[in-house]
Amino acid sequence: MHRDRRTTPAALLLASLPLVAAQVEGTQNHARLVPVRALEPGDASVAEVARQGAIARLRNPECREVLNDFTDGKGRKLRENLQAFGLGPDEYLAMLPLLDGETRPLCKANQSQLLTTAGVPRVFVCKSFLETVYQRRAMAEVYVIHEMLHTLGLGENPPTSHDITQKVVKRCAP
Repeated sequence: MHRDRRTTPAALLLASLPLVAAQVEGTQNHARLVPVRALEPGDASVAEVARQGAIARLRNPECREVLNDFTDGKGRKLRENLQAFGLGPDEYLAMLPLLDGETRPLCKANQSQLLTTAGVPRVFVCKSFLETVYQRRAMAEVYVIHEMLHTLGLGENPPTSHDITQKVVKRCAP
């Protein structure tokens, strides 16, 4: 019996994660390798509560429409970028790694709750996000969806971070 050896997009996503496991940060004159760490188990459990809520929201057809509201830098709808993975938005979000962001400058400066690089399938979690999960769970779920959009290629400015969040609220948490 012949086995189909084609690699699925989901398998490619999982296989690529070690390749994106390090990030270079720095200035024009010097760069440094910043290690990537998994979240501590307790923090991971809290972040997972928000992810599961976001996944539930993405199962609603109206919420899924947020993927048609935005495009990447090449003008492609985010839904098109997601189709390359062969997954629904809820399945894709379930596969994204949630990593410890505390060594990231924006987390250290308390300027962000979650961090993502456009087009890179990973999300860094800041301590402030964990507080939001406890205090404003619906907004924490919205923030997770917001970051998922960035992993699919959405940049910022334009649209502003505020505009992205407001569109997610309108579609997913009215």
